[in-house]
Amino acid sequence: MAGSVRLPSLTPEMLTARPPAAGPVRFSLRETPERDRDSLYHEFFGRMVMRYEVKPAHDVPLDIDINLQMLPGLLMVSGKMHGSENRRTRACVDDGLDDFGMAVNLGGKYVVGQDGQEIVLEDGEAVLISLGKLFTLMHRPPGNFLAMRFPRTQMMPRIVGADDLCMRPLRADSDALKLLTRYADVAQLDDTVANADVRQHFVGHIYDLIALTLGATRDAAELARGRAAGARRACMRSSGISAEVLTSPISRWLLSRSGTA
Repeated sequence: MAGSVRLPSLTPEMLTARPPAAGPVRFSLRETPERDRDSLYHEFFGRMVMRYEVKPAHDVPLDIDINLQMLPGLLMVSGKMHGSENRRTRACVDDGLDDFGMAVNLGGKYVVGQDGQEIVLEDGEAVLISLGKLFTLMHRPPGNFLAMRFPRTQMMPRIVGADDLCMRPLRADSDALKLLTRYADVAQLDDTVANADVRQHFVGHIYDLIALTLGATRDAAELARGRAAGARRACMRSSGISAEVLTSPISRWLLSRSGTA
């Protein structure tokens, strides 16, 4: 995660704001009074934010201290969370949400289950899951992670057979995955994606890096390189330093690739 930037705390009002707050916000149980933790954890964080059922695990201490970033077409969650059994149940699936999610394990045993399969992600590994199906998540300490939720419609043109790639562990040594993790981390800086143009480029780059991590089609890879070049030119014209910091690494990397990652 990016440095020790003090972030505003997440509130229910932020979830319904239009447009949503562009900057990162913090959610933690550490400073919550004991009497409020149950409703905050189950009703607010689980059902409203993550859209799944949550309950404390029996053998792992509960600790949640995360940053959330709510961008158009992209929810990013990063930080520390362990001691929680998270399930997208039949009742949850009935909400009609059919997005994809990607979980990146940044520390600790991470058990993911869907479609009758169960995999354990090692440090640095990732997996794609479908929010249109039942799933389970369980992270053990230290519980560091990055998770992203994004529309299925953004991946289908970029990936052949995207649904078939769910529940396939993604290797920690993937260049695209490592850059995706670092790139998402930059957005935790307070004003990095405050500019609307930069925000649009940032979300597009995240989509491209996810696709390249999964194995983008050749056409999608070519389009990604074209977008990277255009984004860098646009951000070179921006007066904000964050725009250049945000786009230069991915632009250079994408433009250097002759194919997919």
